[in-house]
Amino acid sequence: MHTWTVTCDPAHAADVAGTAATELDAVVAGTAALRRLVRATHRFGEQSPFVNLVIDARPRIGLSAGPGTVTDAVERIDRYEYDAALAAAVNDSILARAPP
Repeated sequence: MHTWTVTCDPAHAADVAGTAATELDAVVAGTAALRRLVRATHRFGEQSPFVNLVIDARPRIGLSAGPGTVTDAVERIDRYEYDAALAAAVNDSILARAPP
């Protein structure tokens, strides 16, 4: 299993696989990493290892590509990125307006 972790808090950068300024940045960076992991670890005819995206210590998406193709896994990542990016943009917008 491969886990890619992104945090929105750069203060903890030494403990994670990536950092992001906003939740939207975290979604984009995390999904790009999952695409790379799926493509890099897939062996034709074999089951690919499970890949998992964690943002700020919360599991977001996990998947495994079936034997023969990574297309379905990448399409799932694309759909997740679209839906999560919309939600993250709303969250970022709300948090940006919150008083300190």
